[in-house]
Amino acid sequence: DGLISMKEWKSYFKEAAETIAAEMEEKGTSDFEQQVRLRGHAMKTNAAKSRRNRKTAYNKDPWLLQMKEKQAIMKHEEDFRRRVTDKLMTLQETESFTFGREWLCDVDGKLSPVRRSVIVEEVAEKLRLFSLPSPALVDLKSLHRSISMTVDSKEESEMEYSLLPYLSISQEEGSFTPSGTDPGSILVMNLTEYAQEIEDQLDNIPLHSSMTFSNALVETQRAVIQLLAQRQGLVAVMESRGANQELVVYNVASNFVQNIEIQLNGLRQNEGCMFNEDLSPEETKLVRVLSENMGFLTTRNSDGTLSAFNLQDFANEVRDQLTALPIGEEVRIAIGTKTEEQQLMVFRLIQELGLEAREEGTKKSREVIISNLVQFLSTAKEKMIAAQDGEMLEFILPPQEKQQVAFFDLAKDYAFECVDRVNTNDGVEAHLIRMAVEKTSLAQRRRRSSIVKQASKTDLEEVVPIIKPPTPDPDDAEVESTSSSEGLEDSSQATSLSFEELPEPIQRNTGEGLVARVFQQYASGRWIGQTLFLRYSDLKGFAEDLKYVTPNVDTKLYRFTGMFEYVFEDTLQLQIDMGVRVRHGLTLEWFQIFLQKIILRLGMEFVPVLFRLLEDADWTA
Repeated sequence: DGLISMKEWKSYFKEAAETIAAEMEEKGTSDFEQQVRLRGHAMKTNAAKSRRNRKTAYNKDPWLLQMKEKQAIMKHEEDFRRRVTDKLMTLQETESFTFGREWLCDVDGKLSPVRRSVIVEEVAEKLRLFSLPSPALVDLKSLHRSISMTVDSKEESEMEYSLLPYLSISQEEGSFTPSGTDPGSILVMNLTEYAQEIEDQLDNIPLHSSMTFSNALVETQRAVIQLLAQRQGLVAVMESRGANQELVVYNVASNFVQNIEIQLNGLRQNEGCMFNEDLSPEETKLVRVLSENMGFLTTRNSDGTLSAFNLQDFANEVRDQLTALPIGEEVRIAIGTKTEEQQLMVFRLIQELGLEAREEGTKKSREVIISNLVQFLSTAKEKMIAAQDGEMLEFILPPQEKQQVAFFDLAKDYAFECVDRVNTNDGVEAHLIRMAVEKTSLAQRRRRSSIVKQASKTDLEEVVPIIKPPTPDPDDAEVESTSSSEGLEDSSQATSLSFEELPEPIQRNTGEGLVARVFQQYASGRWIGQTLFLRYSDLKGFAEDLKYVTPNVDTKLYRFTGMFEYVFEDTLQLQIDMGVRVRHGLTLEWFQIFLQKIILRLGMEFVPVLFRLLEDADWTA
């Protein structure tokens, strides 16, 4: 009938009043007060139209000027927020963008860098993009809050997509890391699909189980996994396996980790505790990781339970003593009078620091003799002495920096060069190649021969006068290549020969045969039975020789060699991408591709250049 009851009428206005109150609370009472005061100013200004001086006074009211300044700042914020939104909306999956000083710093702007960074984080949160402020920007925010003595609720609100608790900004270049970032900057990454994939994997972890992620992940990917694991109530910890760091996510009870940490933190020095038998295998593993991350000693008892001991003071004392041990020296530590746990800690520190140990004595007179790389350097020296030129050796590097310096000094003394390092579960594996003790390029040998011949020619001219040969008849003369003072063909004519102009015997030696001969001449590397063309020892000599036989191409050797290095790295990466897992040099097949790229860049005929290289090599043989 179109009528409503009084109860419905009051209920409607009650809900309307609550809605208005909520909107006012959301906008803030200050906005409401500003509107009231603005309305009062407008009324006073209209009443004072006939009195110009009063109107001017109203327009110069400090409150009004401050309010106009706030409105200008709000307009700048809206404009900046719109710019940031437009920029982030263009990011595709795995793409990132760094908001540096050109975005956060504006001399003529109304917004501070701190406020601009907050807006960037808010927009990133709204778009569900991951953000990472630099340490310098975080420090600037803390300083700004301490000076202003005010805390912005937006700044203090927890960011669901901020990677700051798990990662500090990196200067490395890549899909997930910023490139050349400013010290005060903020990185925003679009990892939506990757995050969804990780969330699906984390949802499938059963209770009392774990999932191990590949150690090939970059730091940003690990930070995303840790963030998502914490959001789902899981526990993510880093576990060391040799030189590798693996991220393991555990699905345990919500208060399990908290109870374990309380129990471990309650241990005093030289005290221990035993964990009950009800732990699952994954929980037992997690307890061991948490205990060792705190520097405690963890042992497994005969009944399968775990015990943790707080030996931090003892471990620090022994660690300082062993770290100060010089290379090649020994030290004795009496362990017969120490507890079983302390003895285990000593041997664990020996293994951690990459030292060597042997025991002497029995019972209370038992001692451990600890040496620093005595046996390791002796064994490495024997291998290096027995190695041939171009042979590749592999060594697991010791963990300490000074130990690695001593090892590489030894390798340098025996003409070894490190070409690669690989992280393995046993440690960092170094690949060293034996360089030739004295390796003279073809161009250097040609120059030496030229100097010797020129000196002999000068001595001969001082004794015997030079007699010019008779001028040949032009009609009877055959077309011959001009000879230099050494009796060699001019290189500019040699490089201009086409394939059809070469003699027939040379044509029969073209193609793979010539490439194989050039490869055999310059390749000096050996890797698992294969011959390799190496970057460090072979490329420079090859570049010098090719520069010598093509003198009209480039007059600057450093530009010539730089182009070679660029093409070499490009071909080497292509070789790896195509399934040939050799990173130390080029095989014969890929050396041919490298050679074709080089000669194509020089703009010359392929076969004549190869023939010229082999011809000069035969001449100097």
